[in-house]
Amino acid sequence: MKNNIKNLSKEELFNYFESIGEKKFRTNQLQNAIYNNRTSDFQSISNFSANLKNKLEQDFNIVSLELIKTMLSSDGSTKFIFKTEDNNFIESVFLPNNSNADASNRNTICVSTMAGCPVGCKFCATGNFGYKRNLDIAEILDQILFIQQYFSDIKIKNAVFMGMGEPFLNYNNLISAIRLILEFSLLNSKGITISTIGIPAAILDFANEGLKIKLALSLHSPFDNNRQKLIPIAKKYKIEEILKSLDFYYRSTHLPITLEYILFKGLNDSNKDIKKLARIARRFPSVINLIPYNNISKNLDLIPCNETEIKEFAKKLHNENIVVITRKSQGQDISAACGMLACNEKEY
Repeated sequence: MKNNIKNLSKEELFNYFESIGEKKFRTNQLQNAIYNNRTSDFQSISNFSANLKNKLEQDFNIVSLELIKTMLSSDGSTKFIFKTEDNNFIESVFLPNNSNADASNRNTICVSTMAGCPVGCKFCATGNFGYKRNLDIAEILDQILFIQQYFSDIKIKNAVFMGMGEPFLNYNNLISAIRLILEFSLLNSKGITISTIGIPAAILDFANEGLKIKLALSLHSPFDNNRQKLIPIAKKYKIEEILKSLDFYYRSTHLPITLEYILFKGLNDSNKDIKKLARIARRFPSVINLIPYNNISKNLDLIPCNETEIKEFAKKLHNENIVVITRKSQGQDISAACGMLACNEKEY
């Protein structure tokens, strides 16, 4: 199977073009064609000779994903089901402007970084789907490029890396993709958020990348024992260790941290949880996102809090002078909401 040319770094492209007797400036021409002109076919690069186009076509692929199906939600969200070249399936979601307090005039792409996920969060369908492999740079980029082209009549400059997979367990490909995204202004850096279950070493590394991208911690309990019931891999990463890495991230970037929280009855909704959560939220500038649970299994032994209980929890946090946003799900009717991406074979 041929490599995708988007997986090559600038240095690798320089070396490739020199190896076939071409000048280094071909690298800039190629990347301009791909990321600015949105070329998806070597033959359409007008400033390349026929021989060079044929050589590139012989050595590389330029498209990494095949669109299998789109699904339109009643709220305007659109789910995209893609197939990779080795027959894995991934999902991405377009989220139109919604009524969330901080999301006016924002169209957003929810991007996947893995086919499946090894983390196994109890509230997430992707974990039940299992882990296949990490996505490569091209597969991450092509989700954004394809969806922007699909909705070419509207502006989409925001993305959340909250789709399938734990982004920081695909660190190198994630960073390479983000650097290209920013270099060619595919997205607005202020509109990018990476959601993580909290990989301390990766957070520290990311702080030193100089990218200044917003982070969201998938917290869901301020106590290690209860968090581990929801996120089994959390046994490896204690909350205090994660918070220390976020302390450093804030000091390095001066960006507030988002704390994501799904409420379950009798597990993480007590006054004790509120007090501890408030202490965490005061540790650095932050906002708590209360996320509704999107049912993925009738057999789940967790009971989500209802709307009234969520409002009461939010009110108590407000009383602690904590910034809280209660999120509204988008795309529930097409299994595109938070925690629902799982490539259900019945859908395609």
